[in-house]
Amino acid sequence: MFFRCSPRARRLLIVPVLGAWLVALSVSPSSAAATDQVWLNFDQGTVGSPMTPTNAGTLSASTAVTVVSLNSGSVISATSYTGAGKRGDFPNFDAASTGPRAVVRVRNTGTTDGMNPGTSRLEFGADVTLDATNASSAPGSTDNGNNVVQRGLFNDVAQFKVQIDAGKPSCRVKGAGGTVEVTSTTVVTAGSRYRIRCIRSAGLVEIKVTPISSTGVFGSTVTSSKPDTSGTLSFALATSLSVGGKLNPNGTIAASASDQFNGTIDNAILKIG
Repeated sequence: MFFRCSPRARRLLIVPVLGAWLVALSVSPSSAAATDQVWLNFDQGTVGSPMTPTNAGTLSASTAVTVVSLNSGSVISATSYTGAGKRGDFPNFDAASTGPRAVVRVRNTGTTDGMNPGTSRLEFGADVTLDATNASSAPGSTDNGNNVVQRGLFNDVAQFKVQIDAGKPSCRVKGAGGTVEVTSTTVVTAGSRYRIRCIRSAGLVEIKVTPISSTGVFGSTVTSSKPDTSGTLSFALATSLSVGGKLNPNGTIAASASDQFNGTIDNAILKIG
């Protein structure tokens, strides 16, 4: 029997079954996988140098990934826990509008939008670690949020977003039927790693937060949810998916409201269906 798991969540378990021994691979909660439409694993580049992740998901051939920079901001390749490759380190907190900003942009390159959920099941999120000093430390500044993954802006007809504000992860799903916002009861600790997933499925919008130890062991998942009333999510083909901050409709960063994530991101995913 074959068991499939994320390459970032391999741990051998020996399970006795009817007198025989079965070797299985444990699967981490909501694992990132190549079957996702978008999977940015941040394993590219040289540690300590600027890097651009690639999409290892099913839309790899029909999307382009770039790092959008403002004021010389960049995503730096950083080590992860043993056996987990690398992760992306986003710019440090800087309250000034002239501070460095960097956001990963995923855009469609063809005429078909594979990142458009419609009414389908939707899952998105990433593995994150907040810097000790981050946007939540200075609310009201121009670097005024820690946006993780999003498509669309607040006033658009459609949006999905997962962010960390005041230490609490939350997700927002907006469609033709309305807006659903769910905030986790978990308060994340700066310097600690978490897997955050927002899931719209079976009449619910859920946010799941799972701590990850320094050795890659997943802890207990905390789930918060609300009924889903979002309806159909429909985006313009040119609307980018962004990781680590938000982008203007033309793909640039707004200096006055970047929502720059301050910390590291890994396994950023978008899964539809």
